[in-house]
Amino acid sequence: MTITERAAYYDRLEARTGMRETRQRSYALLDAPPGATIVDVGCGAGHAAAELAELGYRPIGVDVDPDAVTLARQRVPDHAGFAEVSLQVHTEVLTDHAALLPALGNMAKAALKAEACTQTEADEWLADLAARADRGRLTITWPLVFAVGTRT
Repeated sequence: MTITERAAYYDRLEARTGMRETRQRSYALLDAPPGATIVDVGCGAGHAAAELAELGYRPIGVDVDPDAVTLARQRVPDHAGFAEVSLQVHTEVLTDHAALLPALGNMAKAALKAEACTQTEADEWLADLAARADRGRLTITWPLVFAVGTRT
């Protein structure tokens, strides 16, 4: 795929309904102070990095695809980025509700703080997870992403 085709591919993904809104909600969940450095792992063509820069953050895009990093640098010219990136993703499958309860509660609190849901929705979500656990039907996959690179 040429870099022009890659740019068109990322733009098609970006055009999907709700993409920008979903990212906006994720930025609120970060609860980062203005001027904070935020690493965008899997930055693609830099749509999120551009939005983060507009919001006053210092984005750093990381992607294993060198063409994606080139596109992101074009979108956010003053973005330093990384070189020599390696990325590892591990997925942990968790089924122990009791052990997960504190983390799930913290997720609900973060969503409430970011106004991503109401108290009723958070309570219903936590109750649904507890009911699934009681029936032996609770499985959560937890992605762990490790990115390493040198600053350029």
